[in-house]
Amino acid sequence: MFGVENNPTEPSLKSYSAGSADLSQRIRSAKILIVDDVPIMCRLIGTALTKVGFENITFAFDGKEALLAVEQARPDLIILDLNMPKMNGYEVCRHLRSLKNTRDLPILVQSAAETAEERAKVFEAGGTDFVSKPINEPEMIARVRLHLENRFLIQNLSHFYDRMQGELSIAHDMQRDLMPSDNVIWGIQQKYGIQIESFYRASSELSGDLWGVWPIDNERLGLYTLDIVGHGVGAAMNTFRVHEIMNRHTHLRGDPAAFLSALNQELTEVFPTGQYGTMFYGVIDFSEQKITYVGAASPKPFIIGHDRRTDIRTIDTSGIPVGITNWPDYENQDVDFHPSEVLFCYSDALIETENISGEILSETGLRGLIADNHEKFVDDELLPTLLGEFYRQVPRILEDDLTAICVHFLDSKTIEDWDEVSTTEAETFQILALVHENSNVEKITSLNDDQIHFILAKNNDETGGHLLKAEQIFHMVLMETPLTLQTVRDWIGYIRSQSTLRGIPIVVINNPTWAVSDEKLLSMGADYILSPNVSQSRLKQLIVSVSSRYDQIVQIKRKVEWRRAGQIHVKEGMFNFSSRREAQALAAILSVTCSDPLLASIGLMELMVNAVEHGCLSIGRVRKAELVECGDLSTEMHVRSSMSIYRDMQATIQFVRRSGYVEFTITDPGEGFDYLQELEMYKENHTEKSGRGIFMATRIFSSLKYDGKGNKLIATMDIASQG
Repeated sequence: MFGVENNPTEPSLKSYSAGSADLSQRIRSAKILIVDDVPIMCRLIGTALTKVGFENITFAFDGKEALLAVEQARPDLIILDLNMPKMNGYEVCRHLRSLKNTRDLPILVQSAAETAEERAKVFEAGGTDFVSKPINEPEMIARVRLHLENRFLIQNLSHFYDRMQGELSIAHDMQRDLMPSDNVIWGIQQKYGIQIESFYRASSELSGDLWGVWPIDNERLGLYTLDIVGHGVGAAMNTFRVHEIMNRHTHLRGDPAAFLSALNQELTEVFPTGQYGTMFYGVIDFSEQKITYVGAASPKPFIIGHDRRTDIRTIDTSGIPVGITNWPDYENQDVDFHPSEVLFCYSDALIETENISGEILSETGLRGLIADNHEKFVDDELLPTLLGEFYRQVPRILEDDLTAICVHFLDSKTIEDWDEVSTTEAETFQILALVHENSNVEKITSLNDDQIHFILAKNNDETGGHLLKAEQIFHMVLMETPLTLQTVRDWIGYIRSQSTLRGIPIVVINNPTWAVSDEKLLSMGADYILSPNVSQSRLKQLIVSVSSRYDQIVQIKRKVEWRRAGQIHVKEGMFNFSSRREAQALAAILSVTCSDPLLASIGLMELMVNAVEHGCLSIGRVRKAELVECGDLSTEMHVRSSMSIYRDMQATIQFVRRSGYVEFTITDPGEGFDYLQELEMYKENHTEKSGRGIFMATRIFSSLKYDGKGNKLIATMDIASQG
């Protein structure tokens, strides 16, 4: 490239203001690729740009060179000639627009085109703008600056948007964590002999919805719903503030009026003018068969009687919202609540969101929706039908969070039918961590909280073995990196040899010094492999997910043992199922004739739940991973199962006893999936949610074979000894 003296009358980048010094510097150092098969044209354009301060210019002399230069240098802008050998400018544009990384790359086309048709052809090929030919330097420089400025501003906005979305996602997760977990709900159901349905779906914005439930004593249960006025970060932050204040007044939970008064007193001091919350708080007394409550302008809860069509009563929640005045004069009120009745609480999004006709449901409309659909309610489930009908009428993303809770006061017969085997899910997950004497135990023990409790055992003593032999239930075994590979192999072998520990998940943090692949560790008997630099948050997320799943396995084990006492002798049969609950029940029943009923039931449940998710509800691999990551899978299944297009979808399992083994054939109504790809993806990344069930089933059953497009599988296992 030849040099040219700067003309003081020419505008330079130093005098150009793009709104900030940082942006000006980015434009000055931007990578510009000039593509022309005439070298002198490349030099003329390059010199013109250099004179005004551009510092990073490269050249290509035909289309193929241009594509190679784009791949290697990743330019910020291209100046492209159309008529070139080997590959012309149109072809270059089309190729670059077909690639994800260059889809938005500014391409300024050198053209003498004057007709609209010629210009349209350039734009159709993917050109961004024109520079005239022969070159008009001031015009070219202005266009280069304009498109670089636009590119960098859009990149800045995109990065800002991505960061904000990430932060909002974290805030959504934190807000969701304030609500009762499945474990807490399960424990409360067992304690009081009730059934709780809950639904929460976040809107596109942060908002102030919150609900909670807590035991007061052996006969009384507290339940609240809260909606902080407004949307955005302010409303969400106020939910954290309210949650913290409520935790300071646990001694008042048995008296709704005193509890809300104390909460209100503090909120009026911290809420700015215009901020307040609507709230319902009730204490359900199951022995007295009543609800003592206080309302603070929240949507009116319903009590739905045994006759779901006509026996529908509202609870008066007219009262002053919390956070407005120091003297709200809250008073306790009582309402009868009898066995077989349902307390239904909800947020205002349910009655105030406009449907496709521009009308809101309203409280009267909600009452009508309950009455009109009473025949569709299944035993202790109202929400799938109600919310399915709601989303059918409002088929779009809501502008406000939607919360709905049903508390079913079960009568004694319902309780007996509902849970033939008494089970109690753990409120705290016990994790046995097998560590080296030089392990960084603080990294592990720092995760201890109300949900996770670590018990440490070092490799140079026998504590771990004694603990595993004891009556204490562990939900997971974690092996830390400083352990030797032989120690890990020995521990896995020991655990897998103990019938009482069958199915307990083993998580191994791979040590690079072992020089073994994740697949090798899996073949030894590990269930999950993590890298040594796994983050604390990711480790905790995996622990909760894996432990929760194993806790379900413990419940299945109890049901299997109960079923086995009256072992069935059916030779063959076919059963339909369409939900997780039905899959779990069938798995417990059909597994008892296998040589290892517990493992068979676990494997069947994994495969049958896959059939429900993928086949009956059309939840694909990518969507499922997203839902699992944000904790919304159960909610999504809840909603889809009540929608008309999925409501009648059913999978089948065929059970046939053959000579020496039993054969299970599972078929679902879905479009199928690439099961081999799912399996390979899980082998490559063992924290993947997809493919885990298939991988586990391949290790449980004697044989596992998919037919056709993946929506039919055949699994076999040896028959149990009858002696």
